[in-house]
Amino acid sequence: MRLKTAAGRSLATPSTVEGAKVLSPRGDKVGTIHTIMFDEVSGAIAYLVLKPAGGLFGGRGDKLHPAPWSCFTFDPERFEYVADFDADALKASPAYDADQLASSAYAWGEQVQRHFTAAAGGTA
Repeated sequence: MRLKTAAGRSLATPSTVEGAKVLSPRGDKVGTIHTIMFDEVSGAIAYLVLKPAGGLFGGRGDKLHPAPWSCFTFDPERFEYVADFDADALKASPAYDADQLASSAYAWGEQVQRHFTAAAGGTA
């Protein structure tokens, strides 16, 4: 479900976002949104967890790629998300099984943050 508030804000439910297409700045498909992760204290979205374009043929199997929310913008005209990276950059990013994402033992949040901060030249 998507809706516009009286103040002009665009709101969406997680089930609307899951499965949405993610494009590169050039308009090429990067992948799809598997799920979102948000901070339960602040309520802010922390990560979009992506499945890369190409699925099993992309070489990473069923691995999931979390990316910081700050790497994305929403295109309200096309109802698509635009990443500040392309498909190759996503495939080079840290990737995890669903079980690994559910465990703090992997310190994946720190790994992902380091990767995208370095890729953005220090600002992710």
